[in-house]
Amino acid sequence: MTLTIQDKKNWYKALAVFACLGLSGSLVLNIFNIGPVPITDSTLFQNHFGVKGALPRVIDFLSYFTIWSNILIAYVAIRLAKDPLDKRKPMLILIPTSVLMITITGILYNALIAPVTPPKGWNIATSVVLHGIVPVLALVVWFKCGPRALFDARKIPQFYIIPITYLLYTLLRSSVIKQWPYAFLDEASLGWAKWIITVAIIITFGVVIIGILIPIDRTQIKRHARKP
Repeated sequence: MTLTIQDKKNWYKALAVFACLGLSGSLVLNIFNIGPVPITDSTLFQNHFGVKGALPRVIDFLSYFTIWSNILIAYVAIRLAKDPLDKRKPMLILIPTSVLMITITGILYNALIAPVTPPKGWNIATSVVLHGIVPVLALVVWFKCGPRALFDARKIPQFYIIPITYLLYTLLRSSVIKQWPYAFLDEASLGWAKWIITVAIIITFGVVIIGILIPIDRTQIKRHARKP
């Protein structure tokens, strides 16, 4: 069954709602240190506790790839909920980038991070949304609603602009405060050689995901083209 414009708007709205709920819930937990939220006082900010620690906790909150990917998918979903046919130039890159980033988030978190450091307390609820519901729903919505024909192997470098920006930000931030958002990005512990190999593996993994999404996208285009 071919989805109407309103059907697509509803799907995008649902995705936007879940992404915003997860982000706002996690932000509230960090601002008020409702826990347990992992914190440390051995950073540039010294005190992560109480009201004085609210700002550094928010800065820490914004240091996670999960948050970047959920913010981007929320933005894209909100834009598409207003206009499912929005294919203005920035969206041509932001849409596939958001799908790529949220897919990487869902897979890497549940495969590598959650088994070692599972969330606790109220963080369980927000983690389920940010790392589970949103990544799955984003793929379902993209599969059902598109927009189509945006994944192109020739544009892969453009899809990595935001992820590489995140990586550079993380390097700069962590070199100053000596704190890393993820153990597998801890250059101080890994050393540059292992760090570069790890990053290369993650980037390659992303390329593999794109390689899977491209034929799915083309199949959907052909399937809809055959419909009267």
